[in-house]
Amino acid sequence: MKSTPQPYVFISYSHDDADFAAQFSLRLQQARIPHFRDIDAIAWGESIPERVHSALEKATHQVVLISPGSEKSQWVAYEMGYARGRQVTLVPYLLHRRMTVPGFIANLRYLSSPLDETQFIASLKRMLLKYKISGREIKPNSNESFTTADDKKLLVKLACSTNLAMRKQAIEPAMRLGKAAIPILHDLLGYPRLHAVITAYNILGEIADERSLPFLQAGLYPQRTSSRKLRFPTAEYAANALMHYSADHRSRVLATIDDQVREQDIRIIIQGVNKSDTYNHLMRLHRENKFYEEWGSSLSGLPLMFHIDEEKSWPFIEELMSKNKGFDSFSVFRYVYPYVSIARKQKLLDHFLNNSTKPNSYDLERFIEALNRDDFPKDWVEVRLVRLEKLIQEVVNKYAEREDFLSKVRKVRAKFLTPDSPGRSVVSLLPVPILPDKSVV
Repeated sequence: MKSTPQPYVFISYSHDDADFAAQFSLRLQQARIPHFRDIDAIAWGESIPERVHSALEKATHQVVLISPGSEKSQWVAYEMGYARGRQVTLVPYLLHRRMTVPGFIANLRYLSSPLDETQFIASLKRMLLKYKISGREIKPNSNESFTTADDKKLLVKLACSTNLAMRKQAIEPAMRLGKAAIPILHDLLGYPRLHAVITAYNILGEIADERSLPFLQAGLYPQRTSSRKLRFPTAEYAANALMHYSADHRSRVLATIDDQVREQDIRIIIQGVNKSDTYNHLMRLHRENKFYEEWGSSLSGLPLMFHIDEEKSWPFIEELMSKNKGFDSFSVFRYVYPYVSIARKQKLLDHFLNNSTKPNSYDLERFIEALNRDDFPKDWVEVRLVRLEKLIQEVVNKYAEREDFLSKVRKVRAKFLTPDSPGRSVVSLLPVPILPDKSVV
């Protein structure tokens, strides 16, 4: 007796949309719709590519969550291509209204609002029931004719291709190979051409196998040449690949970093990691001077620390101020000043305005701008402007330059003393902090 085909839904999504995929999976579970979402269905220790490949073979319907992340995901592209090859029913779910559905499925009716989910899930249930009653069988993908040896050769060929479209296809043999693809991808990380290395990092991120963590961590480290300046050609790609791993895995990477790393790459990795653990890891990296800075500042890494916990980080600054060591205004205005509260900005400015070391023109420019830009009390600003005028008279020898500085001070004073003065509108010369949203750290 012929068995009745069992409908099965595959949820295809980028890990950037993991939270939404989890909510959608819960809705399907509540509706008792059998489905596959990788995080729920793959047990610890199981091969991710093999389990995904098995689910793709079993799927009768595929819901694709379309977002900026899915457009860049090689795995989502592969899953959609695989489903089309098996003539699986594709259902696009547009997560961003401003986006458009990819051309080859643009003619399909798609979901574009969470408000329609209830209606959509009811429709999906009817679709699955209709499929079950029809008795239609979906044939295995013709790609199964590939042998393991063929796929290994194809993976290397596609990953090393100079053609971007071909490199994107490298995910296909990697998926079919499953565990056997991992050592090949690790070997590709040593390939002399950067485009092949980037492809390997991208696929390793999509697979997110624990065995790849040491290789991805090594990708964060610099490439050393005869030049004193360190280069980080793979750091950004390694960091983005690590973002597909769990917070626990990324915390483990942070705990074992033993070479120079860039702050912008660590900023990517810490998203979603426990704040307390993150702060401890950042403090260790900072104290051990692991944050790379082209100018060799002892304050590099502090913006991330201030972002997570300003109260914990400030005593370190007070200690440096008391010693007045390694506390130059260039580093402070780059790594500390933009990231602290108004009260602490006042302390920093007072430190420099009252410091026995004479400021240079760069310092004076920053002091004037800070007093003009930030929301300090007017009476407090007036006292500091008086002190600033004295410093300008003391340290600026050229008449024209001195008058230029004094003119700027007078403009700040006039603005503060004018009743109902308009809000500050100067163009800032200070570095603008670019940090992850606190809600995701």
